[in-house]
Order: sequence, then structure tokens, then C-alpha cells
Amino acid sequence: MDFKNIILIIVFFANLFLGLLLFVLGKKKKASIAYGFTVWSAALWTISMVLYRSTSIENSIFLCKALYLSAILIPYAFLCFSFLFPSNKFTISKLQIAIITIPFVLMIFLVAYRDLIIENVIAVSGQEKKIIFGRFYFLYFLYISGYFSWPLWNLFIKYRKSVGLLRTQLKYILSGTFISILFGTLFNLIMPSFGYFRFNWLGQVTTLIMIFSVSYAIIKYRLMDIRVVVKRGTVFSAIVIVITAAYISATFLLSWLVFGGAHTFKTQIITGLIVALLITIAFRPFYDWLRRITDTFLFKGEYRPQELMANISDVLSQTLDMDMVINTLKEKIGD
Repeated sequence: MDFKNIILIIVFFANLFLGLLLFVLGKKKKASIAYGFTVWSAALWTISMVLYRSTSIENSIFLCKALYLSAILIPYAFLCFSFLFPSNKFTISKLQIAIITIPFVLMIFLVAYRDLIIENVIAVSGQEKKIIFGRFYFLYFLYISGYFSWPLWNLFIKYRKSVGLLRTQLKYILSGTFISILFGTLFNLIMPSFGYFRFNWLGQVTTLIMIFSVSYAIIKYRLMDIRVVVKRGTVFSAIVIVITAAYISATFLLSWLVFGGAHTFKTQIITGLIVALLITIAFRPFYDWLRRITDTFLFKGEYRPQELMANISDVLSQTLDMDMVINTLKEKIGD
């Protein structure tokens, strides 16, 4: 496997993970699910490129169509997201949804069942392949261009009308997705139209920009309302990994030091009980330490109302000097 496919596989798993995060942890909100399907479509597009690049020329036409079919899904899912975010309700009627779905279904039919979009695939130098486009390829070009421009415009209008946290969230969605779309269409749509196919794999790689931008907005600005879930998931995953590693390591060391490496049923039971006791004692301090580390590096500046109220109560119980109370409260609230 060459390095290009290795990079593409990494991109595939990054898209897959973000889509899973949005779909499963997004509190079943329609906007989260729509964007989850957008990045899952990008994941399908990426793995299709890996298979297309790796297959023989005899099977290339089938996988080439799979590649272009997966690309059709991305702008349609993104368009649905633009109508759903942030209200989680479609801002257009069911009739309008049906109308915008017609070109999507038509494009799937043209790519999958006819040679009007993808006519053939031929081998060129090395492992490079050249796609022969059909006479209606311009329809595919118009579909991709239009169905990407439309949601970007929708989100840009919402960005101009929004304020505060929503405006910041839209800024990261727009910037990351726009850059990914710009370079993706350059490498996978415009350059292939002029016969340049050497860099078409870079289109999938540019989806990493979208992934990083949206992931940062999720963590820093509570995008899709799954920040708390991400925090809990991060802490829980780290605890599971560390406890598993600690249990295995401690079990091995204790059995070797205490029982001389003997692996009888009795020694395993005794060792397991000792390690379980040690982990039980250390669990709470470790959990608190890990939560502080997570807050520091991923969720710095998070607002904790219970902690703030406790601090205020401490201040009020310690002094009757009103000026000192006011100054101390300013410091606490400012922190």
C-alpha cells in the first residue's frame, strides 16, 4: 500500500469518527444527524478513492462510479444541514424538499445506470488512471457546484444575521467547510475536467480541514450541544484505557514478584483481588486529576455555576466588610 492510500485511510477514519460522534452523541437533533451524514458521505467518498486507486483496471469502472456516487451524497446532506441548523427544523416546506431531491435522485441514476456521466476508465503511466467522461458530465459539474454553493450561501446569510455564540459556531462551520469544498472541487471536479487526475486524491485529504474546524467548534463553542458528552466520553475513555493497562501491568508484576510467576487459579484470584483493591482506592483521585487535565486542555473557561455559588457563600460567611465582599465577588466572577 502506498503512502497516498495510507493518508486516505487516516482521513476515512477521521470522517467516520466525527460522523459517529455527531450521529450518536448529538442528542438526536436533526442538524447533528444531517452534518453527521455529510461527514459519513465524505468517509464513503474517501474509502471509495482508496478502493479505486488499488483495484485493477478491469474493475475500475465500477469503483469509479461508486466514487462519484458517494460524492453526490455530500452536497445533498450538507444542503439539508443548512436548512436545519440551528433550529433543528426545516426552514422550507416538504414540497420544496421534494423538489430539491429530484436532481439528487436523477444524478444517482445517471451515474449508476448509464455511461452519460462516467463512460470509461483507462490506464495511463504507473498506477494512474484516466476517467473518460460522458457527454452529460456537465450536469454532474453543475449539480456539485450548485448544491455546494446553495448551503454555503444559506449559512452565510444566517451568519450575517446571528450574534454571540451562534455567530462563532457558524464561523467555524463556514470556514472549515468552505475551504474543504474549495480544494475538493479543485482537485476532484475542475482539474479532472481538464484531464488532470494525478492530484484527485488530495480532494479527500482536504476534508481534514472541515473535520478539525468543526471538532474545535464542538469542543470550544458547544457546537451541536454535545460538548458535555464529548467531555464525559473523553474522561471515560481515558479511564477505561488507563485502568485496563494498570490492571494488566499490576497483575503481571504482582504475580511475578509475590508468586514467582506462577499462574495457577489461586494465584490469579489473589492477585486480581489485590489489584482491584488498589484500583478502587486510587480511582477517585485519578478521576479528579483526569477531569482537571481535561478541563485545562480541552474545556478551559468552562462555566461551573455550583462551584461559583459555593465560592460566593464562602466569601459571605467570612467577612462583614461590604467593600471586601464586593471586591472578592468581582474577582471570583471574573475568574
